[in-house]
Amino acid sequence: GEQDPGREKKGGAAVKYMIIKESLESGSQISVDRATRLLGVSRCGFYKWSGKGPVKNEDIDVRDEIQKVSLEYPSYGYRRILTILFKPPFYITP
Repeated sequence: GEQDPGREKKGGAAVKYMIIKESLESGSQISVDRATRLLGVSRCGFYKWSGKGPVKNEDIDVRDEIQKVSLEYPSYGYRRILTILFKPPFYITP
C-alpha cells in the first residue's frame, strides 16, 4: 500500500536526531524542544534514541492524569491541577 506522506521512514527520524545531537554538541543555543519541533520529530523519540532511556510507565500514567484534569478544567493552571492530583483518588506524591 501507499505510505502516509506525513509519516517518515524510521531512518529519516534517526538522521534528524543526529542533526540535533551534532547541533547541541557544537554549542548551539537552540533547545532540544525547539529543534525537534522544527525538524518534525518527537522530543521523547530524540531522548530515547540518544540513549537516555525510554519514558517510565509511571511517568506516562501521571502525564495521562494531568491531561485528563487539564481537559476537564481548561482554565486551571499547574498549581490547581497539582492540588487535584495530590488528593484522592489520585494520590500522586510530589
